[in-house]
Amino acid sequence: MYYIQLDPSFIWDSDNTLKNVVKVLKGANPNTFEVINDYYSKDDKNIFYISWIVEKEPLIKGVDIKTFEVLNNEFSKDKNNVYFGTDREEDLDSKSFEILNLNSQNRNGYYVKDKNGIYFLRTDDIATYFNKITDKGEFLNDFYIKDNDYVYCNEDVLNEADPKTFKVINQHSSRAEDKNHKYEYCKVVK
Repeated sequence: MYYIQLDPSFIWDSDNTLKNVVKVLKGANPNTFEVINDYYSKDDKNIFYISWIVEKEPLIKGVDIKTFEVLNNEFSKDKNNVYFGTDREEDLDSKSFEILNLNSQNRNGYYVKDKNGIYFLRTDDIATYFNKITDKGEFLNDFYIKDNDYVYCNEDVLNEADPKTFKVINQHSSRAEDKNHKYEYCKVVK
């Protein structure tokens, strides 16, 4: 929720419910301020990202406002860069960037790809990082990716898995199988 006022030095909160959640967007122009979604907002010169999970400076620095686009609640991009929250991900190619598990919820992270490969972004820790998994591969579902040599679950190689026969049982679950085993939550179960 956003409150726009011309004098940002005063916000009245009669029952103290906003304590710890009201943030003043320093440098925001209230005359041109717009809410993009629950996390992103903008004015005529800036893009802001606010997450209740992470306490960071909300300004996305160096963004090209004219080409800026929100991809989901955490990823955005412009013609030059990909952003995760307010962090610029300089190793990712903005023009070819794509989130593979865009609709996933309650997972350990995201599978993303660009022209240089497929990456896993672990988001279950305070520190986030991209780990390149493979140059080329096939996204199977929110848990699994495979290439000619390996099957991956999150960022880990499933050493027992046969990539040629590996398939997911259900697009929305962690169950999978190959000619040798059955898998669930990235582990051999049979």
